[in-house]
Amino acid sequence: MSALSIEEKRKIDGFILDVACSMKNHISARYVARNIHVGIDKVRKRLLDLADDDKLIPNYEIVCHNCYHVIKTYHNNKDIKLNEELYCENSDTDIIVEPSNIFINFTPNKEYYKSEICKKKTK
Repeated sequence: MSALSIEEKRKIDGFILDVACSMKNHISARYVARNIHVGIDKVRKRLLDLADDDKLIPNYEIVCHNCYHVIKTYHNNKDIKLNEELYCENSDTDIIVEPSNIFINFTPNKEYYKSEICKKKTK
């Protein structure tokens, strides 16, 4: 994957700002990539960078492979225990936590975005 260009960074950051100021709760790399036409790997990398800067909060969701119900959510990927067995009440199934059933989305950090940033944007 090539490095993000300044223009790609601006597109991603601008889109995230629009979404955050509109008070959307969840942002996925796929959603951003589709809307701004930047590769999903580049978008995911930038979203993780924004999470490192406390502008976004990562949500690592463990999803049941039978019913797609979110079984558990972590905010730090280091807390995820691969090969752990979790129970899905929705499908009455035990699942094993593995990379294929971990999905990440991001929540805008309301403390950051409700500051002067969104106020300036609306003027």
